[in-house]
Amino acid sequence: MLKTQQKIATATKELVVSVPFDAVSVTAIMKQAHLRRQTFYDFYRDKYDVLAWIYQTEVGAAATKCETFRYWTQTVDQLLHYFQDNQTFYQRIFVLDT
Repeated sequence: MLKTQQKIATATKELVVSVPFDAVSVTAIMKQAHLRRQTFYDFYRDKYDVLAWIYQTEVGAAATKCETFRYWTQTVDQLLHYFQDNQTFYQRIFVLDT
């Protein structure tokens, strides 16, 4: 199941980098992921739910050392690298709030 969720999330990220988020549809996401459209709803309510999952999952993974204060500098470093690697995606998403 996690593999399918990740495939949908990856397809969403790929689309958002090339197409404004408001133009991204569930149909386009699933076509990009090479999955049936109905499969989307097994995991997510809508495309905004995918964004929440991406953020929670990926930022959570980047902050794995956060549990111990001793490693706070490594956590900050991991988070900065994560956001740098995903800069275009987040720039396009943050446009939603303006």
